Amino acid sequence: FDAMDAHSQRCNHVGRGDKGSNVYVNPVVAITSFLTIWIFVIVCIVQPDHMLRAMNILAFSWIPEVWTWLYIVSQNVWIVVLLYLCFSKLGNLKLGKDDDVPEYSFATWFSMLFSAGVAVGLFYYSVAEPMYYYKSGRWESETRGYGNDNEDSTHALMVTWFHWGLHGWIPYTTIGAIMAMMTYRRGYPMTVRYCLWPLIGEKCYGWIGDVVDTLSVVTTVFGVCTSLGLGAMQVNQGLQRLNHGLYRGTNFEIPNEPKYSTPTCGGTGSTCGPDKESYGIQVNVGTQIAIIIVITAMATTSVVSGVNRGIVNLSRVNFALGMFLCLSVLFLGETYFILDAIVQTFGYYIWYITKIAFQTDAFERLGPKGLGNGGAPDGLGGSDSWLTGWTLFYWGWWISWGPFVGIFLAKISKGRTLRQFIIGTLLIPSVYSFFWFGVFGSEGIRMQRLADGSGLCKVKNATAYCTGLDGQAAKTCGAYAAQFSQADKESLGLGWTPKCVLDPGYHNGFGRCKSFEWTRYVEVGDECVKSTTWVDTPCCKSKKECDATKAPAVRSPRQLVGKPACQNSDSNDPTQMVWGCLTGACKDKVTWDLVNPDSSTKMYNHFAKGQTPCFVPAQDSVVCLSKQGMTDILFDQISSYGPRGFTDLINVIALIALVLYFVTSSDSGSLVVDIISANGHPEPPVWQRILWACTEGATACALLAAGRNLPSSDGSLKALQSASLFTGLPYTFILFWAAQSLYLCCREEAGDLDKDRCAFKLFILDIPDTQYLKRLATSLIAPGFVMGRVIKKVGGWPFSDKPDVAFVVWAVFYQGIYLMAVIFVLCTPALYQWCIIGLVTYLGFATFLAFLRTHVRVTYKIEHGDMLTDLICAVFLPMFTLAQMDIHVEEEEIPAEIEDAKRV
Repeated sequence: FDAMDAHSQRCNHVGRGDKGSNVYVNPVVAITSFLTIWIFVIVCIVQPDHMLRAMNILAFSWIPEVWTWLYIVSQNVWIVVLLYLCFSKLGNLKLGKDDDVPEYSFATWFSMLFSAGVAVGLFYYSVAEPMYYYKSGRWESETRGYGNDNEDSTHALMVTWFHWGLHGWIPYTTIGAIMAMMTYRRGYPMTVRYCLWPLIGEKCYGWIGDVVDTLSVVTTVFGVCTSLGLGAMQVNQGLQRLNHGLYRGTNFEIPNEPKYSTPTCGGTGSTCGPDKESYGIQVNVGTQIAIIIVITAMATTSVVSGVNRGIVNLSRVNFALGMFLCLSVLFLGETYFILDAIVQTFGYYIWYITKIAFQTDAFERLGPKGLGNGGAPDGLGGSDSWLTGWTLFYWGWWISWGPFVGIFLAKISKGRTLRQFIIGTLLIPSVYSFFWFGVFGSEGIRMQRLADGSGLCKVKNATAYCTGLDGQAAKTCGAYAAQFSQADKESLGLGWTPKCVLDPGYHNGFGRCKSFEWTRYVEVGDECVKSTTWVDTPCCKSKKECDATKAPAVRSPRQLVGKPACQNSDSNDPTQMVWGCLTGACKDKVTWDLVNPDSSTKMYNHFAKGQTPCFVPAQDSVVCLSKQGMTDILFDQISSYGPRGFTDLINVIALIALVLYFVTSSDSGSLVVDIISANGHPEPPVWQRILWACTEGATACALLAAGRNLPSSDGSLKALQSASLFTGLPYTFILFWAAQSLYLCCREEAGDLDKDRCAFKLFILDIPDTQYLKRLATSLIAPGFVMGRVIKKVGGWPFSDKPDVAFVVWAVFYQGIYLMAVIFVLCTPALYQWCIIGLVTYLGFATFLAFLRTHVRVTYKIEHGDMLTDLICAVFLPMFTLAQMDIHVEEEEIPAEIEDAKRV
């Protein structure tokens, strides 16, 4: 603690760093973050429509158009780094001293990391997301132009796995690994600024560190609040269903009074008519804000208790309830089908991952062909908004959770090896997510296929058929097969028409034909023997046809004429036989009594009379999930597994698990935010934790409030998604640097790199004195002059054998390119295209500058940096890059061995 506190004291701070301190905070990070968040909250409340509009433009227009490529490629870069570290010798490095042991058992550790890492999204999207992909135009075979419903089903599960698998967990693992390395091996405080130490060293103590930590706090708050908002919406829906007694389209608990004829009229986008009242809990922003307040109070209690008492125990309960729910669905549903679907989807995921991981929807985002921007002439393929609403949202969401979950994972992972950490936080959680979404998703898709196949989703004016059973029909009653009477199912064809009688002993009477044991005579060589086989029991297409069924022309002895055929094409009886048709060994054994359908000893023509109608009405458990809201789908799926009382119990367990995951996310997020704002203090004062917990709750409420004036919950959902998208983007750059730092740190710890290796004399963003400002001004006005001076000193370029000539040639050359770029840009008012030419010319200038910086690093044996870093510095910080090189070559001597090599 003392070692960590020594680092914290070098940053901006207020208060004492000892464990008994009443206040300890970084004023820059805390105040800036606090004001940023609360200004956002206030503006959302005062001007919700304008804020929602601004967030939508930023998150769903500008970011997708400009930054899609970065969002998509970033995850793939980070996963390559992590897998390399995991399976190389560097994976043996311990997150701590060599003799440190893990503080928590694997089961407890995994339950905590999983509870913190997935939160309420695991429930919100469990059934809804795979079902949506199956039904949405993006992945339907008729939209893609190839495939079929079976392929669509597997593809829908695979896309869900992509969003919740390896690529999702990458930000957590990246931040967590470098944080644990810096904290437990090197003794730095647990805050994000020190993740960049291998790159910027002591600059972590200054304003750069403050910027990184401030961004981490704001990003964490908005990322967590996205989950809090989604959780509040689903908890609200679940509580209303229980309060109204909703089961398969009927509200059993609503009083049979005229004033409650529209019991949900108090919900978002609804109004109660004259003499009408809403009943009980309503689904609206007000209720959801109340839920967030209650959850925030619970989370505050947990976060005050600390990790070892509150968060650990909650995580254990969370994970146990989640497993109970998942396994219940596995065994209550079509178990073997689910297992088959998981195995099949896993293979498809492995095969397809390299394609979908780089999918940017470049051509889809050109829009419809009618907009004249190059949209698909055939009209097929996905919409221009799909990637933004799903993949980009997910990547922004996962990234925005990166600092929070990463620090939390680091906090609970001391003593584990880097390989164990990567496998435990990247591979194993992905496998568990595959199992979770494989169970719920395959069952949801099967349910939707039942609804589509039975015709339930296609019934027009479906609510007109609702019976209400023994209660009040719900507003969405037309989506439930249980609401249709037997007569209505038959008249609408709402069910199945197999070619056989279904087996009542198999899967509750569905899925397989009923077998009939048929024993009859057959010819085997020259002998006639009895043989038994099993045939499908036939049925007739309608009751009318069944009543009109006649025995086939079996030919009685008096009717026998000639040699009739043994089969009658008009009959569907698999046991049919025309008497007298046999001529072989069985001719004398097949008597009239064995063929006569009215005989009690018949061996043939068992189904010539009295067949059962083929039509089977749709099961009452079937629901058209595609007609339901996102927050209803999970509860509807669970309600299909049994009678009302039983499924209500399972739904209550799901709600409890949802609330506890809700609490775990909030308390873990509050704790981590407080740690960051306190310069990495491991046990910040309690009142600070309470303050940040309340701030998180207020932000979630503000995001929900931003969409309160729209006629549906889509506005609030868009606001929640926007928060993750626009905060995740800037943090993507932090994660790139964190991945680079992790790689360098591991090499340093393994002895492959010297921790004190040579660097530039001056950090690129330092401004040590006013003289340096003059250098910056010179670099801005005459960069070619500075570049020529650097080349003159370091040599190694054409004409360097004559330094003065080299200076003139390269100074004129580079200054010329630079001035051309400036002139082209100045011509922009005359013709916009000149701006593009100027930009291209400038990139050429920056490329030469990057080569020069690389040459300086090699000449002076500077091991900090690489060619990519040189290019980034040259493009975005050219003046600082020039001033940095200029000072270094002026004040430092070229190493002797390099000078000797140049002479040779």
